[in-house]
Amino acid sequence: LILPLHRPPTMASLPWATIALVLVNVFVFFALQSGDDALQRRAMMQYVESGLAQIEAPQYHDYLAQHGSERARRRAAEFAAAPEPMRLALLGQLIDLDFGFQAHLASGTAMEAEEQARWRELRASHEAQLDRSFTWRYLHRGNEFDPVRMVSAAFLHGGFGHLLGNMVFLVLIGVL
Repeated sequence: LILPLHRPPTMASLPWATIALVLVNVFVFFALQSGDDALQRRAMMQYVESGLAQIEAPQYHDYLAQHGSERARRRAAEFAAAPEPMRLALLGQLIDLDFGFQAHLASGTAMEAEEQARWRELRASHEAQLDRSFTWRYLHRGNEFDPVRMVSAAFLHGGFGHLLGNMVFLVLIGVL
């Protein structure tokens, strides 16, 4: 890695804005996102155990066959090869982020009325569980224009390595 530094990086050349950004990122990761992994695991367990996965999985395969991209179909096929409880949890993660599919199910044309009502109840319960996660609430979603989420997503990190790597580059770029 070669960075075109015009002066050696020192604490004196580090801008206060860079220090503030690093501190905010560290605070968000350690204080606000700290319990999110456990919350998201519980949400996925609830997804599988509630029966929502058994309703959505076959519908999702049908939906992808008709509307999905080649990449989405390949990814769903890879998950289909995983062992049963893991397969449904992984598929659930894909479904949670596929808002087109959720809109398709919500339209009422994919299921009978009784199954639709059960799906709505289970989906609402699952989304309430997901909303307990700070990361999920502030994650940028590509299907909507939400300035708050667009900014907040910049402060979310997937793990300590992700945080560390981003902060190293932020500091290095900050001294340029």
